[in-house]
Amino acid sequence: MAPSNSEIRRVVWRALWSSRLLVYVSGLFGILGLGLASPPDTPTVGTAPFGYLGNFLVGPLARWDSVWYLLIAKTGYGPHLKRTAFFPLYPMLIRIVGWFVRSDLIAGVLISLVCFVILLVLIYKLTYLELGREVAEVAVLITAFAPVSMFFSAVYTESLFLALVLGAVYCARTGRWALAGVIGAFAAATRNAGVLLIVPIALMFLYGPRESTAVALQSVADHGWRRWLPRYRVTPSLAWVLVVPTGLFAYLAYLWHSTGSPFTTFNVQSLWKRQTLGPILGIWHGLEVTWQHFQFLNGPRDPGCVGASRDQPDAARILCAWCRCMCRGTAPTTLRVRGVRGARVSTAAFDAYRYAAVLFASPV
Repeated sequence: MAPSNSEIRRVVWRALWSSRLLVYVSGLFGILGLGLASPPDTPTVGTAPFGYLGNFLVGPLARWDSVWYLLIAKTGYGPHLKRTAFFPLYPMLIRIVGWFVRSDLIAGVLISLVCFVILLVLIYKLTYLELGREVAEVAVLITAFAPVSMFFSAVYTESLFLALVLGAVYCARTGRWALAGVIGAFAAATRNAGVLLIVPIALMFLYGPRESTAVALQSVADHGWRRWLPRYRVTPSLAWVLVVPTGLFAYLAYLWHSTGSPFTTFNVQSLWKRQTLGPILGIWHGLEVTWQHFQFLNGPRDPGCVGASRDQPDAARILCAWCRCMCRGTAPTTLRVRGVRGARVSTAAFDAYRYAAVLFASPV
């Protein structure tokens, strides 16, 4: 039995207003204690368009990378190759919505909030399918109150990207392969990791679980080498998974036309002091940087590695280190609740996508 719309609204609304109120009030207190200063190498165009009081009120919503999304929305990529590190879908939406609300900053916040609501609804529906109502409510609250959930209402891509990823997975779970491929393409145009949605969509098509009229070729109880064979017959619908990379390819084609190289977005990562690592080096690098940040908290260190300046108060330095440690880490999302032993293929597929995105991505 599917959850009712009223039930979903109740759970999502409770998580939405309570978590955003906590995040916003905490952000205002943070500004009172730390000020509105930005990193010295980051422009402030677009993040402070109002008077002192207005800038104070929107301060928690537009910091750090927010300025780059706002700049791209306002003036495009132009000759500034450094901006090409940011994928185009989010700035395009800001430009469109900003035309109606007459403020790119407000448009970015509205987009993030709407996508945040969508992703909470999708989390509830996906968890409800696998684990039931009680666990679905817990999953929504955990997502809304996670330490890094502050980005979900800021001018960042987190809400949009996660909503698209969950949308693609949910469509695959419910057997709507065309829609899963199209949504996956939009995810790939939001972040390069979106292209890895090919993995869970293909696995769910071949192995399930999925809601479909297709008859399984074999039972989940098969053992030995036969359990590795696809459970469902390959049909032309599987071709929709090939739509996912088109979002990335479209952006690369644009870069080829405008900069002369389709790989500009990858080449400029060095300007952001990033590099692409494999899984082993990625894990080692994460442990090394985490140790550096813990050392940083215990005494004066070179602040360049965490973006805090020497004249900032200890609270600012601690906040910078904590945020970066949180962003570099990852934790399993598979729920082990009430005797559920092992993850279904859909959860395992999503974990495969998530870990691949983390291990092979450029470090923050």
